[in-house]
Amino acid sequence: MKLNEVALKAPAKMIERKLATSTRGHGTSDEKDFLNGIGTYSPNIHFSRRRYVEEYMKTALVRVRWGNIDKQEVLEHCQKLLLKLGDSKW
Repeated sequence: MKLNEVALKAPAKMIERKLATSTRGHGTSDEKDFLNGIGTYSPNIHFSRRRYVEEYMKTALVRVRWGNIDKQEVLEHCQKLLLKLGDSKW
């Protein structure tokens, strides 16, 4: 097998391995953890954390696939975050 053939097959093997070892999908607690850090993941932050949560809530209204995520619980978590963040810039 040539080196290029090995390089092409390696990503597919990694994907197969990852799928085989995955025990569950992204769930409600994972989504809430994501929201707890929203607005902090990039050094190039353009908006306040509050604005990121508000924008997330807007897009949640049109989101169709929630999988293992409890939409209502996540939106309630967003409301709690908004209360906690208040009018603060960060």
